Formats: sequence, structure tokens, C-alpha cells
Amino acid sequence: MKALQQPAPETAPRIDTDLQTDTPAANDVVRVKHGVDSLRDLLDRSCVASRYGKLSDQQKAMILFGAKLKPSSHINTPLDSMTLNEREQIRQSIIALCDISNTFGRAMLSRDRFELRPKLASKSKIKQTEH
Repeated sequence: MKALQQPAPETAPRIDTDLQTDTPAANDVVRVKHGVDSLRDLLDRSCVASRYGKLSDQQKAMILFGAKLKPSSHINTPLDSMTLNEREQIRQSIIALCDISNTFGRAMLSRDRFELRPKLASKSKIKQTEH
């Protein structure tokens, strides 16, 4: 199989990458720059900021309220324009909302689950537990 592969000619364009081949230490944090990240750098916008910008005002208000930021002053502020502290508060708020969402799940939020009322205990059962 290797015999069928021809070596690349010397004039072929060469693609350079930012990847380092050194093995990092165990406690080093390694960030590999992917093509999407490079495009985001060129556009000067993160994926999170892009998604945040597409939310409705009501959704942003819920996140801002959880972040303890006034929706009236931050609702039209792009995420990239906020301070690092404000972005961290928003990140924590989104995490909390995701945790709440995972607690309930879609199946638990069906309308029929909210329309059910607990059955009232019959009077005879109440009398039996009192004695």
C-alpha cells in the first residue's frame, strides 16, 4: 500500500499549524486551537456571545436576573461588551438554569403533569391515623 503513495512534490503548499509536539506536564492546561476558534477570533465573537445575542429579551432577562444584573441596563448589551465579572455572573446563571432544566427534564414538563391535583384523603383514613 505504501508503494502506491507518492511523496508530495517539493512545490506543494505546506499547511502550518499552531500545534506543539512537546508533551505537556501533567498539570499543564493545553488549549488546541481549532478552525472554528480561529474563525471566531477573526470575527471577534465567541460562540456563547453569538448564542446569547440570539435569545429573546425575556430569556436574557431570566439570565440577567439570575446573574444579579439589572435587565433594564444590560438587556441590549452584547455579551462581548460586558466586563469579565459580568460575564462570569452570566456564565454562573446559565449553569444554574441548565441544572434546573436537567432536574425537571422535558417529560416532567408536560401539561398533564401540571393539571393533576393530589387526591384528598378520605375522612375515614384521617380518623384512623388520629387514633
